[in-house]
Amino acid sequence: MKWRDALLVAVLAACGFFAWHWLMSRKGQPSITSHRGQAESLGQQEAPREHTLKLHSVGMGRPGDISRQPGSAETPPPTILQRLLAQDEKVTQVTREQIEAYLALNKTNAQSLLAAWQAAGDRDYLKQAAALYPNDPAVQMNAIALDVFPGRQREWLDRFKQAAPENSLANYLSAHDYFRNAKPELALKELAEAASMRGFSDYTERTLQDLEEVHMQSGKTTAEAKAVAMAGTLLPHLKPLKELAQEIGSLQQRYLATGDATSAEAVARLGWNVGQQLTVGEGSRYIINQTVGLTVEQELLTRLPPESQPDFLLMPVKDQLAAIDGRKKALREINPLFDQLLATANEIEIINFCDRMKLYGESAALEWLQKRQGDR
Repeated sequence: MKWRDALLVAVLAACGFFAWHWLMSRKGQPSITSHRGQAESLGQQEAPREHTLKLHSVGMGRPGDISRQPGSAETPPPTILQRLLAQDEKVTQVTREQIEAYLALNKTNAQSLLAAWQAAGDRDYLKQAAALYPNDPAVQMNAIALDVFPGRQREWLDRFKQAAPENSLANYLSAHDYFRNAKPELALKELAEAASMRGFSDYTERTLQDLEEVHMQSGKTTAEAKAVAMAGTLLPHLKPLKELAQEIGSLQQRYLATGDATSAEAVARLGWNVGQQLTVGEGSRYIINQTVGLTVEQELLTRLPPESQPDFLLMPVKDQLAAIDGRKKALREINPLFDQLLATANEIEIINFCDRMKLYGESAALEWLQKRQGDR
């Protein structure tokens, strides 16, 4: 697209100028990513084991006491789905013996090791995957997002970019690392390159499928395994993407503070691209991705004049913000349908929903579910 080519040229030409301003304004000031409250304002929810977002938070707002009810003749023990709704973390875990059996069945390949890491919460499996399969893009992405090898992050980023040259996620993670290391000119260059790409893959579908297999092999029914995998799949790439957006927003705010509206808008365009990767296309397959992406877009647009219409928007800023609010509200309203499915549906319906989600995305699957419930 012409605007992408123009953006690439403009940003590359401005990188040195942006870098100088960024470094001058950063001296003596804490990074925006250092404020926990601001991180939480982007919807950050930390998983107990990996401190990263999950594919779907099941049972949010429900009393977490079902798993503690004693079993008896009158009160049978809770089912796996009931425990899942009660946010019983143990229901997503698999024993080491079961994991080792799963690895043996799959010849300890890269995908099985990534699934083992997620199911066990043990990064040793991820490190083993990195040692055995250092050129696998999914392994690289997870190792980078979790900073598994401190001090070697750039090595892994360069390897990821080489292994997946059309995946803009590699460039975004690289930009995040450059910002963290006070190299904004290189970060902006990565953002400009990412803006010229169409590809974006976080390999979540692969992980989800493998986790389903882990849980089925551990003895769960097909429906239980699919539901537990959906609730237990971790998305480690979202945290660095949110931090990247915060760095971009911080830079945008500094330009505005000095009256440089042109540079602030150019930076907002780069941040907008990050959000768009999560709100449209392959990066938007899951509601948590969309929610993070919409919040990123919202945070950047709120700093621009409400009546203005930058060339990367199809409508004025105030109208775009209203549209974002509408989408976030719609997601909040439809998201609890999965909990309702777990509480009331039979196993075939749960299987159908999870399969549809993998094929068409979570929003489409929830809309299908909503229509079915409305037709009853």
